[in-house]
Amino acid sequence: MSPGEPAFACAWALETILEGHDRPPDAESARRLRDHLERCPDCRKIEACERRLTRVLAGIPLPPTPADFHHRVRALVRRQRLRRRLAAGAALVVAAVLVAFLSLGATPRPAGRPGSQSPVVGVASPEVERFLAAAPPVEALEVLDRQQQAYLTVLEELEAGQ
Repeated sequence: MSPGEPAFACAWALETILEGHDRPPDAESARRLRDHLERCPDCRKIEACERRLTRVLAGIPLPPTPADFHHRVRALVRRQRLRRRLAAGAALVVAAVLVAFLSLGATPRPAGRPGSQSPVVGVASPEVERFLAAAPPVEALEVLDRQQQAYLTVLEELEAGQ
């Protein structure tokens, strides 16, 4: 961020640049981006790196899709659907237990030490806590992390080659 430019102007410009909107949707946005880049050397440098990266990546052939890619995507979709169904079922069970608990005239006990005045109410049973803790990590986040690391590596290589 340049000392003469407000942070929100740089944030908007960087979002526009980094999301690949090299051609803003309207003339006013294009003018605003041009004006900002003329005044902000930091954003101008990032925009130049983005242009060089785009040119470099355009000249590289796309890697082939792994043979089991479609199978892995379908399996991921099935797991996510199952997870959603289990979560919905668990929510229904919790709601039914809560309704039954309250209809019997009982009141929830505060969680914590016996006799404590803690306002926190225990909601999840140990079984639910174990189920949630055993959930596998989301693979999509790992993929995004690898893509981000590759992107940063290419930017560093471009900077070193200047």
